[in-house]
Amino acid sequence: HKHKHKKYTPSQPTNMNKNKLPEKLSKNKDKIQFTNQGVTNPQNIDYSGSYSSINVDNSRSLADFVKEMKVNILEMDENEMMFEIIGIDAPIANALRRIIISEIPTMAIEKVLMYQNTSIIHDEVLCHRLGLVPIKVDPTQFTFKKDIDEDNETNCIKMKLHVKCTLKPEFKNVDKKKLEGMEPEEIYNNAVVYSNQLQWVPIGK
Repeated sequence: HKHKHKKYTPSQPTNMNKNKLPEKLSKNKDKIQFTNQGVTNPQNIDYSGSYSSINVDNSRSLADFVKEMKVNILEMDENEMMFEIIGIDAPIANALRRIIISEIPTMAIEKVLMYQNTSIIHDEVLCHRLGLVPIKVDPTQFTFKKDIDEDNETNCIKMKLHVKCTLKPEFKNVDKKKLEGMEPEEIYNNAVVYSNQLQWVPIGK
């Protein structure tokens, strides 16, 4: 025998409407408060049935989102723009921030040929830190490199880092115990490696 089963559908709050929240609840929902004890109400209340017990629909439609969201440009020039976004939650603002960052063309160190590294930093960590160094290059002057393309002057740049840490001459014959408590920068040349020690190596024509 065949039996018909009813399709399961999640229960939804009934008799819901767009009544306004009481002032206290509305304040807690929409505003972050700064008090002597710290920041309060940083969390979001996004669930549509959060206020079903008081017959208030907390759901948001696309039309509501478009109506409530506002973007005000505060400052703008050829290179920078400062703006504020009103009417959205922190996760959405963070998503927009990440999208904007990912869409900005940049150039960074991707491949590292390690010849000799005797520092206290492991090779993998050093390569990762080199990849985080901001490089002042206009990406629009280069073409996007595909996997089958060879490295050339039109799709990449080459940098060289050759730094050696040595003891300063005035401390060569000094007892090591007398050097205790001194900063490494005072005793050694190149005790700290900086990004300005990266050298550009021309390639191609």
